Amino acid sequence: MDDSNDLDRKHARNDAERRCQIRQWAEYVRTHPDEEWGRQVNTLVDSQIQSARHHRNDGTRSRADTEDTGQ
Repeated sequence: MDDSNDLDRKHARNDAERRCQIRQWAEYVRTHPDEEWGRQVNTLVDSQIQSARHHRNDGTRSRADTEDTGQ
């Protein structure tokens, strides 16, 4: 039971941290020009796309890849 309680506390802490980060981002978006935070979002999205392309080309196959080909 102790492990289960520890895991529950960890999940609750992670959820609380995530909510706090979302509130901070929402406040930042409200208080800064679109151009400023938009550049940051573009940088993040571009890096995610680059990472996905890298992993797709390194021989590993994602679940989406196998679903697309029916394998």
